[in-house]
Amino acid sequence: MSTPDLINGAIEFAGSLAAWVNLITLWKDRGYAGISIPVMAFFAGRSLWRGYFYWHLHQPISGTGGLSNGLAYVFFVVLMLYFGKKEIA
Repeated sequence: MSTPDLINGAIEFAGSLAAWVNLITLWKDRGYAGISIPVMAFFAGRSLWRGYFYWHLHQPISGTGGLSNGLAYVFFVVLMLYFGKKEIA
């Protein structure tokens, strides 16, 4: 564990926290509006890749944050598909 890993890991976990908060909001709203499923799927894949890549670089804090972020995005996409798009009045 190094200082850059701690700093980057803190950023990854902050992003992960924001993603989990968005996921909770989607759960409460039971639908989404103004968000693209393919874009969210891209960010899910990118975050999961970063989680793997950081572990490969022996940066466990960053890797764990990246995986947490990726899982939040994956669940977000699954809920988007499950609930469907919300009509805006």
